[in-house]
Amino acid sequence: MIAALFAVSFLSGTSAWGEESDTVIAAGCKLSTIGTGTVSAAIDHRTLKLADGRLVRLAGIEVASRDTDATTPTPALAALIDQPIILRRLGPAIDRYGDVLAHVFHTLAGNESWLQSELIAQGYA
Repeated sequence: MIAALFAVSFLSGTSAWGEESDTVIAAGCKLSTIGTGTVSAAIDHRTLKLADGRLVRLAGIEVASRDTDATTPTPALAALIDQPIILRRLGPAIDRYGDVLAHVFHTLAGNESWLQSELIAQGYA
């Protein structure tokens, strides 16, 4: 339900990569920027590995694999390999396993795009 609210209410931003301002994705929901990175691998259907070794798990949604093998990354995640991303959070920045828990933003057609929203629109979440 929350993911659907985010997807319906998402406001596309055009902020610069280095900007440290908050991002509003739904009424009352401000995401704080917690860092940036370059994606080196898509580990599974909800985890990215960054060039610096950090693992980033997608926050706010449950991503279902359309395959029987849940270790297969979605095309949206695989497309981010070698691309810069911005990490933002609403809740805890680190999960209980020590992985970064974040909302992921990247540039798509010259505008900032929210990865979780794309996964919902494609039917993966």
